[in-house]
Amino acid sequence: MPKGNSENFVKQLELILDANKEKRLITLYIDNATWHKTNLVKDWVLANPSVKIEYLPKYAPEVNPIERHWWYLRKTTTQSVLFETADQCWKAIKNHFANLYSEQIVRLCQI
Repeated sequence: MPKGNSENFVKQLELILDANKEKRLITLYIDNATWHKTNLVKDWVLANPSVKIEYLPKYAPEVNPIERHWWYLRKTTTQSVLFETADQCWKAIKNHFANLYSEQIVRLCQI
């Protein structure tokens, strides 16, 4: 999504719900970004009871697995690199994700 806001978050929720229609319950663990807690999001969750949102503790990046992955991405892909263009940077990031394997993800995201 191009911007973090309630409307785009609801679009993401709809994509997740659509991709997991066969699931009885989808539990999402998310951070405390302000757009995750607006009335628009709360109303959407109430209207879609098969989606449950759990919030990570505030100020606890060590329990947020994605924070570890962002650290790893920066360390292995973008840190100390001067890209000539934004496209070169995006290409490096896409390459990073394309070459991840499941064991790496599990290791990075273990709490």
